[in-house]
Amino acid sequence: ATRCDAPCVSRQREMACVRWAHTTFHIAVHPPEVDSYISRRLRRGGLSFPRGYEQLLNELPPAALIFDLGANIGATALPAAVLGHDIVAVEPLPINAELLAHSVRANCNLSVSVNQFALSDQPGRAVMSVAGASPAASTLGNASRLSKSFRFDRKRTTVPVMVETGDRLLLPRLRAHRGAWAMKLDVEGFELRALDGMQQLFTLARRRPPLWLAMEFFPQMLRAAGTDPVELLQRLSAYHFDCGLKRADRKAFPSREELEAYVHAIGIDAHNDLICRHTARRDW
Repeated sequence: ATRCDAPCVSRQREMACVRWAHTTFHIAVHPPEVDSYISRRLRRGGLSFPRGYEQLLNELPPAALIFDLGANIGATALPAAVLGHDIVAVEPLPINAELLAHSVRANCNLSVSVNQFALSDQPGRAVMSVAGASPAASTLGNASRLSKSFRFDRKRTTVPVMVETGDRLLLPRLRAHRGAWAMKLDVEGFELRALDGMQQLFTLARRRPPLWLAMEFFPQMLRAAGTDPVELLQRLSAYHFDCGLKRADRKAFPSREELEAYVHAIGIDAHNDLICRHTARRDW
């Protein structure tokens, strides 16, 4: 039987059955009036991957460790787990984390650990703004600086969240795992703060580099969080990553002028996904 026929599937939440990569699985989704973006696409049987993410999953050897940071309801974590990988999912919003945990149980306990935290450079507590259109759009940044297309202007809500650093939350898992690893980072403008909370992890990465780092790059959201997009790219270079919008577009940025030109070419208000490779790897 497929996972969608499995007896461990629970009907306590609305479930979407997704068919992908010659398999099927259930994912718990928000009601239509709550999420008009990710849940709507999943309800139609489709996935919402970052650009190039499916190809990156196909590169992984069996039983890889994947850090899914900003996991939402699991649209990227669950497909990777179905392929047999070990997923550490980090999601700050209680409503999203609860749905993801329900999906893990509904699919016969896939190897996904759900951690209800936001990521930054210091642990503590914070208040997250959630857009009216979807819990997929939530940020610790200044929501009033975002465009009306996010519906942060009139319909946003706020939710208190716990904040952790990647070093405290992820480093023990990486040290315990002896195989290949990779990371997806999508924290709605707090990517730089999250990276700065992983300095010990990236020190270890010099000896054990990840296969890849897939990351959202959204200049408008970064600025709402007080981050210069150019500074984020500089930090990635300092952590020994070469990044680009696709595999053939990996870039090394020796000067700020080249970084600024790259950001301008991408588009200040455009939503993009970066694929980064660690310079210590010699197999790409």
